Amino acid sequence: MLTLLGSDHRELVSKTWEGNFDDLEVDQAERAQSLFEYGNHLSPKVFVNLESRRIVVQQEWIDGITPINSERPYVTIRALADSIDQFHALGLVHGDLCFSNVGLKDGKVFIFDWEPVLVIRHADRKIEYRTTRFAFHPTDLKRQKISFLSDRLAFICLFLQIVNARYRGLDIAEKYFQEIQHLSEIHRDCATLANVLPKLDFLSENLPPLVATTFGSSL
Repeated sequence: MLTLLGSDHRELVSKTWEGNFDDLEVDQAERAQSLFEYGNHLSPKVFVNLESRRIVVQQEWIDGITPINSERPYVTIRALADSIDQFHALGLVHGDLCFSNVGLKDGKVFIFDWEPVLVIRHADRKIEYRTTRFAFHPTDLKRQKISFLSDRLAFICLFLQIVNARYRGLDIAEKYFQEIQHLSEIHRDCATLANVLPKLDFLSENLPPLVATTFGSSL
């Protein structure tokens, strides 16, 4: 593991990924370059070393992170939407926004595991994607490229997990995946996810298990 040490000798960053820059596909190289340029704007910060055609991606070490099953779910949802909007505005796409890659500390959202490579290309040309189904839009799967659309889909699935608890939320996402996919598509032209939040009462109208959940004004 590659680490940087602070004055108190505690670990400040931990390695998340490393490989050869020349092995990256065009879209992966673009993701790596974007992380190199804008990683210091993320939370935790991401550091990219591109020396000697070798790429090492590291992220800042943050203590005291807790899961996103917050006691104030709508505050968490709003903070998550704002965080995603911020890195989308920089042209960054995460591509694997699953429950285990998001955490909280003092009400602030932290997003982990930024990898420029979310795809493993095998010798037989079959492709395996290193991301969850609930964070990968079928359109991106078809064209074999991660885009903002996948992050939008993932946000709605995380919305369900935050409001309904993780595994119940996943069950709902599985059952109504096509409706969620459609919702992520019809709102993809909205300026920000924060602007989409009031429209998520669409879920309460179309997903029976969520009828009892309070939407709209609670956001």
